[in-house]
Amino acid sequence: MPRALVIVFVPVVLLTGGCADRERRDASGEVPSVSAGKLAKSNVTMPHEGKDLDVLAKLPASERAKIGESFVPVLVPRVPADRVHVVVEPGFFAYSGTIAKTLPDGRVSLATIAVQGTRFAHEHEGFPMDVSTHAMRGTRGMFTINEGIATTTWVEHGAGYSVDVECSIGDDTRCHDEAFVLELTQGLAFVGGRP
Repeated sequence: MPRALVIVFVPVVLLTGGCADRERRDASGEVPSVSAGKLAKSNVTMPHEGKDLDVLAKLPASERAKIGESFVPVLVPRVPADRVHVVVEPGFFAYSGTIAKTLPDGRVSLATIAVQGTRFAHEHEGFPMDVSTHAMRGTRGMFTINEGIATTTWVEHGAGYSVDVECSIGDDTRCHDEAFVLELTQGLAFVGGRP
């Protein structure tokens, strides 16, 4: 234990000592604020198509019970997942689950799937309105990949949605490009919510 403390402590001492000779550029210590923009509540509508009762029935009963309280239409993957968890709050819902895949070398990789929907959005004046990269779910949305996490975002029925896929093993091709996250996004099922 003391050895670990020395390893961590020495670089901190060297770093602080090396800074003592430098002139401070910002003597006031103030950091300029950054705004996420004005938060606005969107007009959300429920989908005209009915709930996918087959997908809803496959969710764990404890998680299924929460869905009817959401003010945002709840979309979940049609693909069965393990470790499913649903959170419903007044302005958003969040779903998470894992989908296992055996890689060619025999290792099992878990893709953690997160789906979020919100009725709130930050408004930014002068920000380009269309930053879409792909067609998805009958509209345009954006795909990004950052630190190995593949993400789609779009607006549907007035709510903002995102799907994130993070793989437990770097060799899992589900997180190498947009193919898997777009397929998952396109196949999301509406399972409930209230107006």
